[in-house]
Amino acid sequence: MAGATVSDPEDRLSDLIDDREFKKLNQRFGGLNLFEAVGSVRRELNHSNFLAFLLSPTRPHGLGAEPLRRVLRRFAEEVPKTARPIRPLDIVVGDLDDAIAFRERDNIDLLIEVPNLRLVVTVENKVGANESEGQLERYANAVRANYPDWRRMFIFLTPDGTDPEHESYFPFTYSQIAEIVDDLVKEAEGSEIGLILRHYAETLRRHVVPDEHLKELALQIYERHKEALDFIFDCRPEPGSLLGIVRDLMNQSPQLVLDRQVVSVARFAPATWNGIGALNACPKEQWTKTGRNLLYQPTELMTRLPIDVG
Repeated sequence: MAGATVSDPEDRLSDLIDDREFKKLNQRFGGLNLFEAVGSVRRELNHSNFLAFLLSPTRPHGLGAEPLRRVLRRFAEEVPKTARPIRPLDIVVGDLDDAIAFRERDNIDLLIEVPNLRLVVTVENKVGANESEGQLERYANAVRANYPDWRRMFIFLTPDGTDPEHESYFPFTYSQIAEIVDDLVKEAEGSEIGLILRHYAETLRRHVVPDEHLKELALQIYERHKEALDFIFDCRPEPGSLLGIVRDLMNQSPQLVLDRQVVSVARFAPATWNGIGALNACPKEQWTKTGRNLLYQPTELMTRLPIDVG
């Protein structure tokens, strides 16, 4: 029975690794993603910066006004006909080449000017935070004052289409942004911007918008492999753990030897201590199974039992 108990976690982990659905899920999260690599998955500032880049026709993405045209058209289609400042058809056939997407003008996340259409679009971007009291009203008043004779459209961009508290704003979701980006990827396939856009769409679906299919897949995997996944969760390092740093040091420094690692502790010793009997005389049942009785831990020096080094 003891042997079966020891092998059970290994068997359960092997079953998890071999699971076809788990491999699919792993592929969805595997590989390099530029936005994940630079830590830009849920920071509103980074999303606003990238959208401003993409929606400015003169920026060096090589797509011209096409991203802006598609986004503005979808914005207009989400506004009820009776409240639309401009028809979607006017956007489709209009000249958008002189448009500019500004960041933080009058503290507005994204302000899009289209002079040829005399259209200004205000986008308040909320990835994780809620709107502040009176925030949308201040922005709307500033835009009305600065663009008195322009057509104005106000958009509230959130992961799930949260209704804004201000009547002039209309909700738009990051799922819709992801759909637009997907279409642009198809047309830019094989180019640098195509790769960047594909990474951005992946980032939105992994970290910003609810992906129901992905959640259902994860739930199915958990139900089939609950024991293995719970075991993995229990072995996770605690937040702020130095285990990763210690592992890197072990790989880079043959002078250091990793002892026994548990969930939140990685203990190590200089390799030169291996030949000193007094430092390797701890009964294995009392502390570490390696028999060492002097070890370093990332935050402190730990000892067990009196040490006689002669």
